[in-house]
Amino acid sequence: MPGILNLSEASAIGAHAMMLLARGPREPLRVPELAARLKVSAAHLQKVLQRLAHAGLARSTRGPKGGYALAKPAASIRLGDVFQAIEGSLPLGACLLDKERCCMGECVLGDLLRSVNEAVARRLRTRLSELSPADGAANSIPDGADAPSSRAPSGKALADGAGKPSGDKRRFGGRRPII
Repeated sequence: MPGILNLSEASAIGAHAMMLLARGPREPLRVPELAARLKVSAAHLQKVLQRLAHAGLARSTRGPKGGYALAKPAASIRLGDVFQAIEGSLPLGACLLDKERCCMGECVLGDLLRSVNEAVARRLRTRLSELSPADGAANSIPDGADAPSSRAPSGKALADGAGKPSGDKRRFGGRRPII
């Protein structure tokens, strides 16, 4: 199992983009430049940045020197705000089949799923409220360096199967495991 908690690719892109904006120069950064640094689709990044701008976390500037910048100081932005702007509220489902009522009568798991989901949501909200893009900017990849995800696995790793994807992203509704 690749992981229980899965966040969307859009959330990961949003968090990383905000960290790059936090460490970048004061002038706006262009989408193609950010997309190249993050090794993501410029179109997907543009949509994510538009959501962040709509939420008041990023600002866009038009024109030849345009692009995106933080809308306020990095230290005043919480990664929880970024997540909320992209994902909305966390779902707290209580059924593996996503049903209002169990087709078997009473769920054999009882309230296990609801209590686990609530505990995870509480922990995630707490941690994301503690972090800002400025925290991640200090640890981000220097300009011109390759992102860890872009490094090709070694021949031995490929022979051992370590370089293979852990699962079809479609199985997770476009979400990648983070744990």
